[in-house]
Amino acid sequence: MTYRLKSPAIIDANMAIVEHLFTKHRPDGFAQLMAEALRSPKPRQEILDAVVRLLDPRPDDDLRLVVERRRPGNTKMRQTKRAEDIRIALAEEEFLLKYLEAGSPKHGSRKKAVGEIAAALGIGPDRVWKALRVLRDIPRS
Repeated sequence: MTYRLKSPAIIDANMAIVEHLFTKHRPDGFAQLMAEALRSPKPRQEILDAVVRLLDPRPDDDLRLVVERRRPGNTKMRQTKRAEDIRIALAEEEFLLKYLEAGSPKHGSRKKAVGEIAAALGIGPDRVWKALRVLRDIPRS
């Protein structure tokens, strides 16, 4: 998004303020200001008019509001992925406890647990290690 000065004859007072705020606070700060103003119980009519004009600018306007997602993907999918990570970590912990209670050796037990859980769930061991790192900050051994 670029900013260029307009001739004084076509400057609208409200849009001049909006453009000034945009140049002062940059895009992220400006978006935060607008979001705070729109969250108020009764937003001012000037703010609503400015947002409408940014969404559908006139031909002589410099600024246009473009709504984009910051991160690709669906938020529901991120929650699903987290639920799968939790399920993987619980399965690994359960297997590890049973393995150690049986008197098996302690050395390499985590690696064996990861391999067994990966085989049981039909996923790769790297996926299990990643789930454990995300949830427990466990370094890969």
